[in-house]
Amino acid sequence: MQMRDALRGFRDWWRGLSKRRGVHLVTPPFPCPSDPLNTNFPSATTSSKPLTTTTTTTDIGTNQPLAPQPPPPAPSPSSSTTNPPLHTNLTTPNHSNPQTTMSLSHLSLPITSLPLSRTFYTATLAPLNIHLIFDSTTASPPSTSKTPTLGYGPDPAHEILNLFELGDEALPAGQGFHLAFHAPSREAVVEFHAAAMASGGRDNGLPGVRKAYGERYFAAFVVDPDGWRLEAVCKT
Repeated sequence: MQMRDALRGFRDWWRGLSKRRGVHLVTPPFPCPSDPLNTNFPSATTSSKPLTTTTTTTDIGTNQPLAPQPPPPAPSPSSSTTNPPLHTNLTTPNHSNPQTTMSLSHLSLPITSLPLSRTFYTATLAPLNIHLIFDSTTASPPSTSKTPTLGYGPDPAHEILNLFELGDEALPAGQGFHLAFHAPSREAVVEFHAAAMASGGRDNGLPGVRKAYGERYFAAFVVDPDGWRLEAVCKT
């Protein structure tokens, strides 16, 4: 009741103010459909049309009515801003390139002897298109690292494996851990295994299809000189 009385009082005040300024409101602002005195608006219970307010202005100098001002144009669809779609730069997996399927930056493993691991990993990873791209002992300019380090990857911009020489403190992970690399072909898997055997590694699974993992899961498993378990797999 108090709200309705307040709206009526505001309506009467607005009408008086409008007349003094030369503006006549055909319908008052802030209509109250439940007000029986308000006949300028359809009942909210009998019409679904939106409520509108129409104003007619008069020229104070000539006292002649002016034409109603047209409503502002609606914004065109081309000028509206929309949020860009998400996930527009997803990379299509390519098993021949490790960088297109890995979301990790790199992995780091401790090793006992840098020369021994350099011989093993350089030969074993070459069939997988992974090469030695950093050697702290021969880096130019000289590396500031106090720990002798090797870095492997498909190119200098993508170093995916780091090896840190820690001597007797280098201990491999226990059962359940192994590091798997994508191979570009089945032939590369065979070459990976052969290179490991010729470079100080141990066999942990001959090249072949592992049907338990899939009909096209062709893999080989080896162990490096420090006991780290490695795998090369081709799924094509």
